[in-house]
Amino acid sequence: MNKNDILEAFYRMRKIHTIGTVVVVLLLVATILYTYISGPLLDYRIEKDFILILISAVVNLVIVIYSTGMISRELYHYKEGEDLEHKIRAFRKAYLKQLYLMGIFTIINGIAFLLTDNNVFFIEAFVMLLFLYSLNPSMEKFLTKAPLTVDEKEIFHRHNV
Repeated sequence: MNKNDILEAFYRMRKIHTIGTVVVVLLLVATILYTYISGPLLDYRIEKDFILILISAVVNLVIVIYSTGMISRELYHYKEGEDLEHKIRAFRKAYLKQLYLMGIFTIINGIAFLLTDNNVFFIEAFVMLLFLYSLNPSMEKFLTKAPLTVDEKEIFHRHNV
C-alpha cells in the first residue's frame, strides 16, 4: 500500500464524517425550527416522566461507551504481520459503525424533542452530536489503535502521511 492509497482512504473517511455530521446537524435544526414554530407533535408532556428521561440518558451513555471501544474491538483480531490494507478497511468499517450508531441515536433524541418539546431531549441530542463530531477519523487514531509492524509505521512516518 503506497502513500496515495493511504491518503485517499483517510480522505474518504473524513469526507463521510463531514457529510454525516452535516446531515445530523440539519435534521436537528429542522426539529428545532419545527418545534418552535408549530409546537410539539404530541400533546403529551413528558416533563413529569422522570424515569423516561433517565432511561434515555442511560441508553445514550451506554451507546457512547460502547462506541468508544468499537475501533479497538474491530482491530484487536488483526496481528502485526497482516496486510495494512485490511487493517485500514477494518478501521473504516468500525468507524462507519460508530458514525451510524451515534447518528441514529442523535436523530432519535431529536425526534423525541420534536414529539414532546422537552429540552432535555434536545440537550441529549446536542451532546451526542458533539461526541459524533469528535469521532473524526484520523491517521493518529489509526496509528494508536492498529497493531502495526515497524515497517508499516515507517510508511506513515517516512512519507509524512
